[in-house]
Amino acid sequence: MQSESRTTTNWTLRLSGVFGALFVGNVILGKASVVMGWGAVGMNDVAEFLTLFLAAIFFVAAALKKEREQEAALSDQS
Repeated sequence: MQSESRTTTNWTLRLSGVFGALFVGNVILGKASVVMGWGAVGMNDVAEFLTLFLAAIFFVAAALKKEREQEAALSDQS
C-alpha cells in the first residue's frame, strides 16, 4: 500500500511542477514580449490564473498526502 500512496504523491507533485513551470514560462515569455516589442504573446489572464491555481492545488494535495503518510508511519511505530 505504501508504494501506491508514494506514486500518488509523486504524481500530484509532478503535476504541480508542470503547471508551475508553465506559469513561470508564461511570465518570462510575457516579459520578453514587452522588452522585445512582440505584442501580446502568452496566456490571457484567466488561463494564467487557472495555471497558477492548479499548480497550487496539486502542490497542497501532495503536501497533505505526504503528511498523512508520515502520521500513519508514526502511528504504526507506536
